Amino acid sequence: MMQIQFQSAYYVYVVTDHHRQSLSVGITTNLAQRRDSLVAGLSHLVYYERYTGAKETILRESRLQCYSQRKLRKLVTRKNPGLLFLDPVGSSELS
Repeated sequence: MMQIQFQSAYYVYVVTDHHRQSLSVGITTNLAQRRDSLVAGLSHLVYYERYTGAKETILRESRLQCYSQRKLRKLVTRKNPGLLFLDPVGSSELS
């Protein structure tokens, strides 16, 4: 009998480049694993939100992807003013 695994957490995240010039939005169920396979050049996690449902996570990601870089930067800097690079493993949640 096949077992189905349900995820208990979903994340919308924002990553940036080393110079903090460009921001990109994505979703994952594992922040630490996702960090290791990010788009080349955009590998620094600067923001994330945790959700319990896949649907709400996808809706939030879709909304954030419509944001301009300026609006996205404003959202991120409210929780992470210095755009510090975050370590998702063992770090406290930002939202």
